[in-house]
Amino acid sequence: LNLESPCLKKACEFGAVCVVKNNEAVCECSDACPQDQDPVCGNDGHTYSSSCQMKAMECALQKQIQMQHKGPC
Repeated sequence: LNLESPCLKKACEFGAVCVVKNNEAVCECSDACPQDQDPVCGNDGHTYSSSCQMKAMECALQKQIQMQHKGPC
């Protein structure tokens, strides 16, 4: 029996990865960021504690957030 993974037909965006849960493809975001404090300002006007945190929020919201500059907004 050769079953294709449901993830083969699932496209995840903004850093999310496909995992199979209950035989269904689901996009999940990693929430593992180092505790480093290196603030960055996103083009959404928010200050993030690090670029990793900014990317995690981008994934959670499923929308692009770009770094405007290093340091607080």
